[in-house]
Amino acid sequence: MTFSPDGTTAYVTNFESASISIIDTANHTQTGLVADYTGRTAWSLELAPGGSVAYVADPQGNSVFVLDTTQNKQAGTIASYTGNAPWHIAFSPDGTLAYVTNYGSDSVSIINATAGIQTGTVTNYTGNTPWDLTFSPDGTTVYVANSGSNSVSVIEVNSGTQTGVVAHYTGLSPVTIVPLGDTAYVTNAYSNSVSVLRLPTPPILNPAQPTEGTVGSPYVGFTFATTGFPTPATAFAPNTNTEATSPGNASVPSGLNVNTAGVLSGTISSTAQPGTYSFSVVASNGVVPDATQEYSLTVVAPPKPAAPVINTAGELANTGSTDYTPTPLAGLLIALGVIATLAREWNKSNTIKCASLTN
Repeated sequence: MTFSPDGTTAYVTNFESASISIIDTANHTQTGLVADYTGRTAWSLELAPGGSVAYVADPQGNSVFVLDTTQNKQAGTIASYTGNAPWHIAFSPDGTLAYVTNYGSDSVSIINATAGIQTGTVTNYTGNTPWDLTFSPDGTTVYVANSGSNSVSVIEVNSGTQTGVVAHYTGLSPVTIVPLGDTAYVTNAYSNSVSVLRLPTPPILNPAQPTEGTVGSPYVGFTFATTGFPTPATAFAPNTNTEATSPGNASVPSGLNVNTAGVLSGTISSTAQPGTYSFSVVASNGVVPDATQEYSLTVVAPPKPAAPVINTAGELANTGSTDYTPTPLAGLLIALGVIATLAREWNKSNTIKCASLTN
């Protein structure tokens, strides 16, 4: 059974009577049958995105029929169909492709839904008794539940090739696979269980901008946050100058680097000039498309050391700075303070000597 996008209509395939019932969901009433249906059987029905077209699998007739749901009648059949006992159907998110499992020939057919014709079958397919199937949310991957081989095949849509199977799958006779966002649920007929699959999703980079850094100082650290599955790896975009000492585009202050986890760290070079450095970060996880985000990092000059303080006794107070370069006036004041200190010490010394001679 399949519902229309607005939920007002349900379509029910009747295998034995080779018919398709139309149900008014508001009144819970059958309003009729799909007109002009010529299949020998009707096993499964799948609505294309938008809901105006549906495909019906006819396993006994080895055919896939096309329905016009705006008029609730058969509109044709898929041309050049070669699968034996087509079983279940899945449309790509954009509606341009449909994949069909063929229960009787252990194959998966690929249909150009725009032209209404089979264009081939999945290559390197290793499943046995393919049952249900679904597309990943981004449309790049198809997952096929193989009831006879207790496995779930992973198919790359771009090449129409099986690239592997879901690792560590433990269900027996998987027969239904239902996607929900980035997760798929698979029912297993012979193990009385439901397996949960995490579906790959493309990476996304958080646009939050990095905190400012200081010339010649360790960077406090910033993480370019990502989402997606598998966990994306990050890197500076190609052609980025990672040894820049002057602000500009496609430039990262010399001394900073980013690891695959997205952590920006290091010590900004003392030769780097203050200003705004702009660059791009790329996140990838094998699911297209990669994510690219523009960032800007402001670099500031180090704070100037505090000027020395001379107390009321003319002494140089400890400022905690060891690299202060005095101005001429400050140097004169320091010199006068030192001379005054030496004069006091000389007077103290001579006073003690005179006292000793007197005694």
